[in-house]
Amino acid sequence: MRASKSSDGFVPLPVDNKTSMACQESARVLESRLLSWMVRVMTAVRFIDRMSGDKGGSLTELMAVLAIITIMVVMAVPTYKAFIARAQARSVAVEIMSELRLARQLAMARRERLLVRFDRPQQSLIFKRADSGDVLDVYRYGGKGIVIEEPTAGPDVLFHPSGRSATATTITIHDQEGKKTILTVSLTGRVTIS
Repeated sequence: MRASKSSDGFVPLPVDNKTSMACQESARVLESRLLSWMVRVMTAVRFIDRMSGDKGGSLTELMAVLAIITIMVVMAVPTYKAFIARAQARSVAVEIMSELRLARQLAMARRERLLVRFDRPQQSLIFKRADSGDVLDVYRYGGKGIVIEEPTAGPDVLFHPSGRSATATTITIHDQEGKKTILTVSLTGRVTIS
């Protein structure tokens, strides 16, 4: 299923718990900054009122405050969208890292070779028994606003019963803003994110 673009040209991102919490925290920070600026503007308006001796605010002062708030909101929206895109890419990278670590643990626990295949056209990871080809699990990352490059050692990552990887590989994940997140699988089977 393909996500449709909204009127501003962005594909809406599905939000998981980590991304939702990060969005809420970002919204709280943005709200506190806006309130801080509003307090500063209102303090300046009060100072001007005291100096002029007027008892009430004029329409011009009200319009100035509204203009400042509007400018601040317009400046904050692109930053907020970029933050959401980076958080989504990081979340998917952590999910893929967890899936690779799980495959390694299963290979050691079951004492069998497990294969993780990056299926880029289907935008999924397929977990198989290397010897029999039985599919154990499929993780789909399609529709999450990211692009995964082909791993440097090819589309397959093989874990031996010892937990070691057959080849070291690097997986590059791009978000909608073009920022990269890199996963590395070492020969020892250790999976890291940077």
